[in-house]
Amino acid sequence: MAKNKKNQPNWPLLLPIGLLLVEIIVIVVMRIAGYGISQYLFYFFILLGIFLLYQIGKQLIALWRVQSAIGKLGDAQKLAESGQPMEAVKLWKKLLLSLPRDKYLEVLSLMEDTYKHENMSKAVQQVKAVHSESIEFFKMTKNIEQITAKDRRDWQARAYELRNMIRVLPEEKV
Repeated sequence: MAKNKKNQPNWPLLLPIGLLLVEIIVIVVMRIAGYGISQYLFYFFILLGIFLLYQIGKQLIALWRVQSAIGKLGDAQKLAESGQPMEAVKLWKKLLLSLPRDKYLEVLSLMEDTYKHENMSKAVQQVKAVHSESIEFFKMTKNIEQITAKDRRDWQARAYELRNMIRVLPEEKV
């Protein structure tokens, strides 16, 4: 499934890029063909271009954030292996919400193993609860065909609850 996901195009990024290119082509063709562009149409094209550039920037920042988080996982693993497991947990917690699903679940397993190794049974239970809630959250997002207002509220409430569960995971051995 992970291989299948990597081969799929990034539609949230490609769509605004494509629309911006179409807009540029339309403007160039209209200018070359000698069509006059009214002032309102010109402002519409300007606003549309700004909006599309904003969307492209937003998607590029999100992509960079995910790639950066994946890159920092190695640093956290090195911390865990060098005898600083709680520093690794701090870094994992910081990166967790920026990771794709497969890496997210992998990090939760690493956190659970670290807590077990540190004999923090309460923290192990908390990570297991986060893991089960995360699985339910991913199922919920996968099954939504057409999002209604209620679905969106439920999704946001679950995301907020999950974020809070991650935030309260211990970062120091007690």
